[in-house]
Amino acid sequence: MHSIVDFLSRQSKTTLFVIAFVSAVVIGFFDYITGQDYYFFIFYAIPIFLITWYIGKPQGYMMALFCLIAWFLDDTLDRPAFADPFVPMWNLFVKFGFYIMLIEALSSLKQSLEREKETELRNLEHELDIARQVQQRLFPQSAPEMSTLDYCGACRPASKIGGDYYDYFLLGNSRLAFSIGDVSGHGISASLLMASVEAYVRSNSHLYGNNIKTFIREMNSFLFQSTEDNNFVTFFYSVYDDRTRKMIYVNAGHNPPFLLNGNGFEKLDKGGLLLGAVENAVYEQGEVNLQAGDLLLLYTDGVTETMNEKEELYGDERLKKVISDNKTRNAESVKQNLLEAVKKYAGLRPQEDDITVIVVKGK
Repeated sequence: MHSIVDFLSRQSKTTLFVIAFVSAVVIGFFDYITGQDYYFFIFYAIPIFLITWYIGKPQGYMMALFCLIAWFLDDTLDRPAFADPFVPMWNLFVKFGFYIMLIEALSSLKQSLEREKETELRNLEHELDIARQVQQRLFPQSAPEMSTLDYCGACRPASKIGGDYYDYFLLGNSRLAFSIGDVSGHGISASLLMASVEAYVRSNSHLYGNNIKTFIREMNSFLFQSTEDNNFVTFFYSVYDDRTRKMIYVNAGHNPPFLLNGNGFEKLDKGGLLLGAVENAVYEQGEVNLQAGDLLLLYTDGVTETMNEKEELYGDERLKKVISDNKTRNAESVKQNLLEAVKKYAGLRPQEDDITVIVVKGK
């Protein structure tokens, strides 16, 4: 039964009308060859139901009129005359009354269900709006001032709530933590996992100091034990020291950030597996220096995997060009120009994945 309903709901109005019309003709044919019996009366309700429910009430009345004509022909065409000539007319009156009640009942039921569905959708939209507001509050609301860094971040979810994550916060007076991640999937489940990642990082990062590879290893174990098998997080975590300009990092299966310095582009790819995949994963810790004028971009795959109308990926090379072209600008300008470039590249194609970036400029 479910498969029939699903099939009918996917058909066009024209197809549904043809199905209903053919059904009425077949029913009328069998009604005629079986004689002047009343048991076929109820079968005419099938095409009437089909038209009324899936197309509309006016069309339902049209189908009812067609069925009444078929019934009248069955009663009178090459049939013995009724003792009372008003019997066929009385039959039509009774049947038409029945069909009116059927059509009106179906229309009322459908309208009631549609109103209920609209109410549920409005409530869901309201709840999603609240969830979006809560999620936006989880992102950094301010950037702690650093004497040697200019930085900023942004997240553009593909839907109202997403699975991308970014954060920056102080670990003492001169040390700043940067993190960015991408949770598998989309929607509410991804956003909840993202929130748990944010909470874990904020609550535990200060316990490990510069031993961030151990921190990421413990975080991986936590996610492996507390999430489903198909939940993963690509994650990049770093700690920058404002006094020494040294940044240590671990890349857990995330898109390697691009660092543009005097030697050209460098990928920050030292680390290990994405989080939540293998319980006892081991991670390597990397280290770089951020000098004045150096430009570092942390991003999620929503940037490089953005497609244009020809289904061509934005890719690393276009991203690197934007970085090169904006090297002398401040972090906010780089961020805005990059997001605009990606949006322009996509054209009319809708955004399919969350887009998140952190831009870090040495000063």
